Amino acid sequence: MTKAQISTAREQARAAVDKAWAQAQAQAQANDLRSLADLRPAPYNPRRISKRAAKGLAASLRHFGDISGLVWNRRTGHLVCGHQRLAALKLEHGDNLRLDGGAVVTPSGERFPVRVVDWDAPFEKTANVTANSAEIAGEFTSDLEGLLVEVNEFDSALYDSLLLDEIDLLKIAGNEVEGKEYDETVDKEVEYLTCPQCDYKWPK
Repeated sequence: MTKAQISTAREQARAAVDKAWAQAQAQAQANDLRSLADLRPAPYNPRRISKRAAKGLAASLRHFGDISGLVWNRRTGHLVCGHQRLAALKLEHGDNLRLDGGAVVTPSGERFPVRVVDWDAPFEKTANVTANSAEIAGEFTSDLEGLLVEVNEFDSALYDSLLLDEIDLLKIAGNEVEGKEYDETVDKEVEYLTCPQCDYKWPK
C-alpha cells in the first residue's frame, strides 16, 4: 500500500471507531433515560433563577433553541456561540483537535457536538449577545458554601484548577435576601431594544 492509501485507511478506521462510539453512547443513554421524569433535579443544586430571568431564558430557547454549546451559522460561516469553549479546547489539544461527524473531537475521543444553524446576520448577532447575557441566567444561593467545602475535600487540585476558590461567597450572601421578589414594575422605567427579526427585547 502507498502512504496515501495507508493514511486513508487509518482515517476510515478512525471514523468507524468514532461512529461506533457515538452509537454506543446513544444506546446507553436510551437505556438509562426512559422519560422526562428520569431527569430529576439535583437536590443540592445551589442555583436559582428569578421569574424575570426565567421568562428571558424561555424566550431564548423559543427563538434560538439550545445555544449553550458550539453553534455554527452556515449562512455567514461564523461561530455564533462557544468561542471560549473552542479556544480552550485548542489551547489544551492544539493540532490534535479535529472535526468529525459534526463534532469537535479530542485525541481521547471525547466529542463536543457542533450545532449548525441557518440564520441571517442580525439574528445571529442577537443569539450571540443572548448566549452571553447574565440577565437570563440563574444565580448561586447560600447553599453553595457547603457544597464548595465538599468539592474541595473530594479533590483539592481539581477545585483549584477550576478557580472555585475565587467564587465570592460574601457577595452571594449579600445578594440573597429572604423573601425578595423581582419587582416587575421596574420594567416601566427601563428602555428596551427590540430585535426586528424575533421581537426579543433586552435592556438598552
